[in-house]
Amino acid sequence: MKILLLQTNIPGRDMALKIAETIVEMRLAACANISSEATSIYWWDKQLQRESEYPVIFKTTEALKDSLIKELRALHPHDVPEIVFSALEDVEERYANWIVQETKA
Repeated sequence: MKILLLQTNIPGRDMALKIAETIVEMRLAACANISSEATSIYWWDKQLQRESEYPVIFKTTEALKDSLIKELRALHPHDVPEIVFSALEDVEERYANWIVQETKA
């Protein structure tokens, strides 16, 4: 079973907490880590934007990737949220098993 990390940025700490809790409660991820506030600078609607956001990393399995994408798109306030996956090559066996167990319905 492949273990994946999903990285996203969510505006506002309260929204980041709400989305992270929803995803974990749905068992689409075993865990979510919310980092300290960061400033994102990006182009949107032909204008340079600056926004405070909270980086969030979800730990999940490859089997849940599509469901996690669908739910994050539905919950995220941005039209095009950052959804970046990293496949982990070397995960300690007990930790990987924990992620698999906690993402079972």
